[in-house]
Amino acid sequence: MEHHMQVTFPARQTTGFCVECGDPVTAGKCPNGHRAGGSGQASQRTVLESTRPSSPAHTVGELPKANTPRRLLGSGIEFMTYVAGAWVIAYLDLASFGLIGVLSLILVALVVLRDFNAGAFSVAKRVSGMRVVDRRSGQAGSNVQALVRNSYYLGLLLLTVLPLIDIPLLVAFKFFIGLDILMIVVSPRGRRLGDILAGTQVIEPKS
Repeated sequence: MEHHMQVTFPARQTTGFCVECGDPVTAGKCPNGHRAGGSGQASQRTVLESTRPSSPAHTVGELPKANTPRRLLGSGIEFMTYVAGAWVIAYLDLASFGLIGVLSLILVALVVLRDFNAGAFSVAKRVSGMRVVDRRSGQAGSNVQALVRNSYYLGLLLLTVLPLIDIPLLVAFKFFIGLDILMIVVSPRGRRLGDILAGTQVIEPKS
């Protein structure tokens, strides 16, 4: 008479829950390849994180103020570059009977693009080694923020096409430049008017 021996294998025991995804861990291994936790139940933090919708942006603390003298030096060099460019274009335009005036669009483009890619096209940011970042996340500022940050200067430049307003525009330029310099010096974080409008800040990245 043949006797059939029934062999039973022990059931694989759950030894805990993964601290990354909360799935049961068998034999010390997570089925998703994450590191295993040692407790017999998923932690409350893990459960909450698995069901909580991800936030659009991580908020950081207060960012340190950039070096004020170096920042103002870079801005001064950039301003003088624009002024020199405007004088050169005006002279060439006069010498060419108005044909070179289209080069003024390059100057406008520099103002529009100066803070794109966190200030990659800005003479001041290049000279001072600084960047424009989102004040809350600390990440590189978006191009939309860059436009908002310089919106009032761009608006004044566009108004130069109107006749007989040279003096008011010059006064407005000087007002905003003076206001921005004052705010950079006085503000605890060095945020000028454009930074407040765009939600940005200029920082010095750590090397």
